[in-house]
Amino acid sequence: MLKLVSLLVIAMLALSALAEDKVTAPATAETPTQIAPPAPPTGTPGPLKLAAVGKDQVGKFVADEGEIVEVFRPEGASKAPFKIFLKKEGEKLPLVIWKNIWEKIDFAADLKPGAKLYFRAKVADFKGQLQLSVDEASQLSLQAIPVASEFEGPVTREGEILSLKPMKSGLAIQIKDASGEIKVFIPKKMSDEFDLKKLAKGAKIKVTGQVKLFKDEKELVPDKAADVQGLP
Repeated sequence: MLKLVSLLVIAMLALSALAEDKVTAPATAETPTQIAPPAPPTGTPGPLKLAAVGKDQVGKFVADEGEIVEVFRPEGASKAPFKIFLKKEGEKLPLVIWKNIWEKIDFAADLKPGAKLYFRAKVADFKGQLQLSVDEASQLSLQAIPVASEFEGPVTREGEILSLKPMKSGLAIQIKDASGEIKVFIPKKMSDEFDLKKLAKGAKIKVTGQVKLFKDEKELVPDKAADVQGLP
């Protein structure tokens, strides 16, 4: 009997030791699947088009072409602006042109219903109604107007003077560099500050300014006299 009790005690001690030595592996949480973020869009958005004009585009510029459906010409001494109505998805969107700008449009007589007009205009809201507006006649053309980046900000060109032409409104200079020829127009208020002897044919100059269209021709127009520099 004593022997049997001893065997039971030994067996219980052995089981207890096994329980202490047993190591339970910690439960591992399931690793969540990682989803890669969407790739950023590539490329740059193109210029705003007429069909996309809405309340959210007020203050932005539109560079497009449109069909003229109606032309409003104020009569007599009226101070009202001229308006060209462009076809837009079955509606008419007015393009406002003030008299001082209209008078500089060489092809104004050709602005008739059915004609195609190329323009670069600003979207505006007048008394709750959307309209387009231009600041210069060069923003309108019967031919396609380039909308490259050079029309969006300052451009610098260095070149040789091919010709100079003094005018009542300023000074026109034709220069040539590796990319070709371009006309530089210096307004009268700035051209009076220059020594024309230093701007002789064959001299080299550096000009920074805005590229604009005048009579369907690109020209570089500086903002201030310091933007035109002579080069050695």
